[in-house]
Amino acid sequence: MERTYVSTNIQKVTFTNTGGYKNPKVDELFAAGRNDADPKARQADFTEVQKILVADMPQVWLLEMSFPNIYDKKLHNVIELSTGVHACFDDVFFAT
Repeated sequence: MERTYVSTNIQKVTFTNTGGYKNPKVDELFAAGRNDADPKARQADFTEVQKILVADMPQVWLLEMSFPNIYDKKLHNVIELSTGVHACFDDVFFAT
């Protein structure tokens, strides 16, 4: 998510901050959250980022694409990750 909102990544290229959003506090919080070893501090940083982004509303998502996956129920260990069909299939097997 950071790449979409930090001002150091403003470019007219896919998967960057194409909208040109600039907020020094958001930049600071993303850096802190990325570099902080303490999970509670990281959570606090990212929670604050989320609050600012909700208030500023730099992006308005018009749709979310869904990629349904259909497979035989005998096939096991399929699509266990959020990457779906782009995940590794090295432990997938058919049960007879």
